Amino acid sequence: MNNGGNDCCGTCPFNGVNKGELAPAPKNARFFCDVRDFVIQDPYGTYCNNHPIRNPLWLKRPRGPIWASVHVSFDSKPLAEDIRLPAELVPPQGSGHYFRIPYFRLVRPLQGEAGICSVCGEAREESIILMLDQEKKFFCSAAHYFEWWLKTDPTAITYQVRTPLDQEAIRYRLKALPEKLSDGLTVLADGEKEWVLDALHEIDDLLTEIRNGKNELMYKAVYSDNPEFDDPQFYDKLSPYLLQIQSGLTVAGDLLRRGDLDFLAINESVSQIGKAVGAYLRQEWCH
Repeated sequence: MNNGGNDCCGTCPFNGVNKGELAPAPKNARFFCDVRDFVIQDPYGTYCNNHPIRNPLWLKRPRGPIWASVHVSFDSKPLAEDIRLPAELVPPQGSGHYFRIPYFRLVRPLQGEAGICSVCGEAREESIILMLDQEKKFFCSAAHYFEWWLKTDPTAITYQVRTPLDQEAIRYRLKALPEKLSDGLTVLADGEKEWVLDALHEIDDLLTEIRNGKNELMYKAVYSDNPEFDDPQFYDKLSPYLLQIQSGLTVAGDLLRRGDLDFLAINESVSQIGKAVGAYLRQEWCH
């Protein structure tokens, strides 16, 4: 269906095969997600927000759903107007040929045979299919699958009461973080890195909110000479300070994962992140 891309389970350090490395793994290996404890059936067509492209600190707590890919033709209908998605539920970017939809629990949605949509009743010659224990569900589009998933999947319940943060909420939380980073560096010399990690985690979460879940676009902007975005205006709108923060999180995360902490390098990296956060606030909310 697709070539997997560089953000799939097959390239992830948490796939049970790569042993902490970020690289393509053999396709015939037995893949097992170390974050979510499940067997990965199609590693080069499965995705989640724990992949380092969207997870610069390499967090091992689940971040949003597991995603499968279906042909982009299923992305033909909009979501209902009353649905506002938290950033964790915005699908990761696919190529121009496929779109990503969430697993139901640990059941992978597929595309294939004809069926009648469980949401709107439309008959389709090819549907999104979900094979449950007692029945088979059909969906005419990614939007209708998503709407059904939000109301039905137990893992979606925690997201139903959440809405995207507004700018004032993001600003309020960002303003407190440079001081928290500084405090974290103070205790880091004693080997206590949880304080600074907590602050970095919160910055990472807020980046996801600011870019509405599209952190892989920042990754491309930082690491690609010729980034290609679905939104042609994305690069023009993206603050250079957000790019500095994104790049700094990747560097700091790598330094903090090492057994022997390089305090000087960590201090420099974290301090630069704090300065970039302050600069972003002054730039974005100066009025």
